[in-house]
Amino acid sequence: MNQVPISINRSRRKSVSLVTLVQLSVLASSLLGFAVLFQLYGSLNESLDWATAALPSPSVGSEGKFLPRVFAIYFPQFHPDPLNDRLWGANFTDWDNLRKAPAVNNKGFPIPRPLDSANLGYYDLRSKDTRKLQSQLASNYGVDGFIYHTYWFYDPAYEPDQPQPVLHAPLMAMKSDGYPNLPFFLNWCAVTWVNVWMGRPVFQDKDAPINKNKALTLQQQYFNATYDMVATHYRWLAQFFEMKNYVKIRGEPVFFVYQYSSEMDHILEKLRQFAVEEGYPGLYIILGRGSPPEHLLDMDQITGYAAKKIQRLDSFPSGDLVNQTMTYPYPSDHLNNLTLPRWCQDAQQIPAFPQFGRNKPEIYGLPITFDNTPRREFKTANVWNYGDVDVVVDNFRKRLEVMLTFDSCCWKSSYIVSERDRDNDERFVAINAWNEWAEGMSLEPSDVHEYRFLDTIREVKEKVLENQCKGPFLLGNHD
Repeated sequence: MNQVPISINRSRRKSVSLVTLVQLSVLASSLLGFAVLFQLYGSLNESLDWATAALPSPSVGSEGKFLPRVFAIYFPQFHPDPLNDRLWGANFTDWDNLRKAPAVNNKGFPIPRPLDSANLGYYDLRSKDTRKLQSQLASNYGVDGFIYHTYWFYDPAYEPDQPQPVLHAPLMAMKSDGYPNLPFFLNWCAVTWVNVWMGRPVFQDKDAPINKNKALTLQQQYFNATYDMVATHYRWLAQFFEMKNYVKIRGEPVFFVYQYSSEMDHILEKLRQFAVEEGYPGLYIILGRGSPPEHLLDMDQITGYAAKKIQRLDSFPSGDLVNQTMTYPYPSDHLNNLTLPRWCQDAQQIPAFPQFGRNKPEIYGLPITFDNTPRREFKTANVWNYGDVDVVVDNFRKRLEVMLTFDSCCWKSSYIVSERDRDNDERFVAINAWNEWAEGMSLEPSDVHEYRFLDTIREVKEKVLENQCKGPFLLGNHD
């Protein structure tokens, strides 16, 4: 096999975890889940009267941090890109979908647009001023960092060129000018692109390929990559790993992957090998899965179509390949009645769910709202966490409070049967999203919710920090 050298500097590492540079206290493994369909997992049953109950002692780690960090997923679609030009026409961005969307969704509630007074508008992410303002907003309201979507296809995205990144101009600009200047790590969105947006790709004809769901395949993703192809991918990733604000855990760059397939194992192993050869202690791999958290819900309770779609923990590698798993922050019915588990108060009731014998406690994500009307036909669009503004914001507040309290107060080392306990750098919550406007998930100020989602993050962090695991709490709906 022709092995390509990856041009590395083997003497420059023994990195110190950069997560310790983050502000007050940041993200954490909380409690959420990804749903396959909105009508999925039901309520979580176990609830408790937290008005009088006291929680266990705070989960304070080696550096004395109480709260987990809060990271927001950062969507890069707001700039022209050659692949989108080929699929949708010249200079297409996701703003086009939002601009053509109706004023209200099929539930009768307004579809948020950027708030004029926030000075962001329908921005181009190649702009330094835009990204600098995003950084200031996040810092001011308690968002500790970003998880950047990246798109790397191992089959050529721009034929006849070799595999390469797409939609990466904002990352390259950030590397050049330093904004946003917050801690960050990368998510490899390792999925095939299909036609889920309203409209027809410019190249579509009657012979265009379709997948099993009858959606048009726009860009294929496959994993039979050669050594040389993975080396090329690593060289591109490494330029970000070396940045001072790239998140590292015990010196290992964090690399998130969604959606996991066992076919990618050999790629992940090679990427980690290249990181070690470059002088890093390793590559900290987090795999995202489409499932609710298994420490709260017995997977045997899920039947029928939903059971076929979820990604159970026992389908993920249990060895050294994976450092942590994350329940991807997508809307799900199980979030509607999110509460702390009964075992959090009673140390004698340690749950017997699979994650307690695996790797690390899972990382949990939380969607804000969801409305994909801009990308769907009006009648078939999915909407989640909708209603009057006060109701929508209060739902987000309750769920975030549960998650931050759960990670700060429930994850005691005695609960974790693995020999490998986690440290503070592994604790964070992922919020979906900072700016996915065409699915209604945006922390950025809007003409509907204004700054209230950002206000909520700051207020909830202050409240959980002040409470220090003492009741009373406002944690969801209880009987």
